[in-house]
Amino acid sequence: MAKIKKPVETMPENTMPENTMPENTMPENTMKDTGNKINGFIGVGVTLTGKLSFNGVLRIDGKFTGDIDSDGILIVGQDACIESTIKVGAAYISGEVKGAVEASSKVELIAPCRVYGDIKTPKLIIHEGAFFEGNCGMQGLVDSSIKQLPMGK
Repeated sequence: MAKIKKPVETMPENTMPENTMPENTMPENTMKDTGNKINGFIGVGVTLTGKLSFNGVLRIDGKFTGDIDSDGILIVGQDACIESTIKVGAAYISGEVKGAVEASSKVELIAPCRVYGDIKTPKLIIHEGAFFEGNCGMQGLVDSSIKQLPMGK
């Protein structure tokens, strides 16, 4: 009697099995900035309300309402919906944020993000296709070595 071998099903190279993190929608330099390590993750379908603090890097792809306060890096995935006052070290936003965003190092707005609120940061990067409605304060950028231009009379 001959044994019939069944073909082994293999997954195509660039696919992810279900129940893993969603495909990375961030620009390549974002993952370099975070050291390619995410310490916490709030997934699609998760809704949280309250005060959120974290160390390291947190990615949100779900819904959050409340306050976010950390010295770490916040990544807002394109499926995220956040209503919050955000104070972080750095923020990479590709989802929807309603509320003030303050980052001590930088804020990067990545398409198709929608940000409704004021941003305070020394470095703001807005990619083509990103939407921002609010005011921006670039605190911490006054350099004494830069010659000030005289104001008009």
